Amino acid sequence: MGHAPNRKEVKKILSRLREKIEKEECFTCDCLHALLMQLQLDIDEDMGDLFESFAVPRSMMHACLGCTPCVPSQLYSEYICKQEGGRRKSRRTGSLASNV
Repeated sequence: MGHAPNRKEVKKILSRLREKIEKEECFTCDCLHALLMQLQLDIDEDMGDLFESFAVPRSMMHACLGCTPCVPSQLYSEYICKQEGGRRKSRRTGSLASNV
């Protein structure tokens, strides 16, 4: 996979999450927490302070509600695509897609 995101990159992703999420339910959704977990797995330094505001008790978390669009999933996809060098295969067509 790509490089470990630095503090500035992580802050930018988390800022985009806060800006784009419109539904309160998103903050307790598995989609958002999957992105947060992936970021935490990929970073090389302790950035726990950046993630504190997203912490919720496990009992409050829920599965994807099927929102369209799903902002956390979109950002997760963009992040993974960037980590893979800006190209990924489309699930629907099997063709390569660029992340712009």
